[in-house]
Amino acid sequence: KEEELKKEEERKKKEELKKEDERNKEKELKKGEERKKEKEFKKEEERKKEEARIKEEERKKEEELRKEEDRKKEEARMNERKKDEELKKEEEHKKEEARIKEEERKKEEELKKEEERKKKE
Repeated sequence: KEEELKKEEERKKKEELKKEDERNKEKELKKGEERKKEKEFKKEEERKKEEARIKEEERKKEEELRKEEDRKKEEARMNERKKDEELKKEEEHKKEEARIKEEERKKEEELKKEEERKKKE
């Protein structure tokens, strides 16, 4: 009987150890899965950060390009305005010259008429 009891105890102990082993294995598996999930999560986070960084870079480049385009447009507008002003000044100058020539022509004409009148007298 005692021997049977010992065997029974031994069997129970072995069974208990077996169960404990299985529990430990399961715990290790779970830990492994957790670590795997954590790694995947970190990878995903890194990927998202990189994606956001790239998008921000692209946004900045586009903004720079837009600013450069705006600057060029403004420069072209200023140049156009400058040309228009120069043309206007040139036109005014020509008009003034024409007016002066016309005045001189009239004076000449008046002088000739005056001379003609004096000759007749």
